[in-house]
Amino acid sequence: MKNTFLFLITILPYFIYSQKNNCDGIRYIDSTFSDVTITKNIQYGNNKTISGIEKNLYMDIYEPKDDLKDERALIILAFGGAFIEGERSDMEEMAIAFAKKGYVVSSIDYRLYDGDSFSFIIDTTKLLTAVVQGMSDFKAAIRFFKENYTEHSNSYAIDTNVIFAGGVSSGGILANHIGLVDSSDNISTYFQNLIDANGGWKGNSSSNTNYSSKISGILNFSGAIKEAKWIDENDIPVFSVHDTHDPIVPYASGKAKIEFPINGIPFEVPLIHLQGSKEIHDALSKMNVKSELISIDSDEHVSYFIGSKIDEFSDSIEISSSKFMENIICGSSNGREKISFDFKIYPNPTSEIIRIHSKIPIHKIEIIDLSGRIVKSNLTSNEISLINLRKGQYFVTATSYNASTTRKIILK
Repeated sequence: MKNTFLFLITILPYFIYSQKNNCDGIRYIDSTFSDVTITKNIQYGNNKTISGIEKNLYMDIYEPKDDLKDERALIILAFGGAFIEGERSDMEEMAIAFAKKGYVVSSIDYRLYDGDSFSFIIDTTKLLTAVVQGMSDFKAAIRFFKENYTEHSNSYAIDTNVIFAGGVSSGGILANHIGLVDSSDNISTYFQNLIDANGGWKGNSSSNTNYSSKISGILNFSGAIKEAKWIDENDIPVFSVHDTHDPIVPYASGKAKIEFPINGIPFEVPLIHLQGSKEIHDALSKMNVKSELISIDSDEHVSYFIGSKIDEFSDSIEISSSKFMENIICGSSNGREKISFDFKIYPNPTSEIIRIHSKIPIHKIEIIDLSGRIVKSNLTSNEISLINLRKGQYFVTATSYNASTTRKIILK
């Protein structure tokens, strides 16, 4: 009996965590849903374009049909198009594929450059402004779901602790910047000035800036970052795919290019210097941050989605990216690596309160009894009163970004 009790104490925290996040080794990896429910034209924000035109920002939301789970991982996707073209419907095929695996997926608008084409090419601040404005829009989309969770009874059944940002080409550039660049980084003055001019680090594309825009991981499909040196050990996991001789967005380091017609003939015109998926992967790896890079031997841009490598790579990339995210969501489920962080609880044993200390921000705390029942949830304070609980043993699960860790406490 004693050994059985010890066994239950050992596995219960993981069992509870896995059940809550729908971790069964199938969901989030296999396409177990045959159909998807699509809700279109949901407004999440509003802002002015570079030329001063007021623009409402919309998203389409894809959910696995007849899914009974009440908290599911979310992927927010941004389309490509060099910040001058593209639309959210471009991501529909990818969104449906992930929704069939059990994710909720949102494909979003973001502001495109609508000024003079020639100045966009010769003035690098124009393109960087488009990046910063897109960051503001993307963060507003993340906050939309977090506000919905709190204010509207989580009508999209999202687990707000597992949100992924993804994008193709320019959409990937946005995802990388909102996930890897923040106020704690040693940002160049020119970039900080653009951030300040567009609402600061929270952006100004929605008014709900009291909600966080933190995410759990990034899907980077042929994207880049302005400076890989901005990456640090506190950054989040990134899954990347990139053509090794990409002529538009550099695989390693170089100038991004755009096809621009001159006298009716398309020319590749160099734009700003960027550091691509290879540099991002190397920087994350040096910091011991989880990163996976699939390098495609090709001289095309996004060959694996719209070029000559579709048949060879598209299915395997879908599977690999799904496994990457499922590993983050579920930790050590099915022998996969468990992603965790450390925190301390004191006093323990306790008779009334506990205090929690962590070197990184904690976004949610849950108190769970031995039967697996959550007796206190959505706590964020580092001082928690247990005065109304019965004496005995409990588990404290703390969540930070994509990681959760559980500790046992004794209430005497």
